Amino acid sequence: MNALEGKEIVEAVLMIRLGDSIELTPGATNAELSSQCDIYRLNGAWQASPQPLYDFYPGTLLKSFSLYGENETAHIDLLDVVQDWAAGQANHGLMLRGPVNRSQYAKSVCVKYYHSVKLIGWYLE
Repeated sequence: MNALEGKEIVEAVLMIRLGDSIELTPGATNAELSSQCDIYRLNGAWQASPQPLYDFYPGTLLKSFSLYGENETAHIDLLDVVQDWAAGQANHGLMLRGPVNRSQYAKSVCVKYYHSVKLIGWYLE
């Protein structure tokens, strides 16, 4: 981001393509698998593992999006975030986090693989 300091950022879009997913659901439960993903701006340097599995919020929630099918792509506007970074605000990165389904009957897991994560933007000299 040092190369962007002082420049006027006019567009910043995060493009995320969903790849494979593995869904592990116990049989005969009411568990539902979420297609949602949340993007957080990290408030500080990432801490070493292990991290808590539940109720762990690593920073400021920026956006939520959903991808349903393999190779589907989300386009998320992150202009405000990149403008902040270009203005000298600390850049600790972004985190993608899927919600954890805590069904009253059984826990379920959906592991998603994002094949492509690209931040594309434009700025003025």
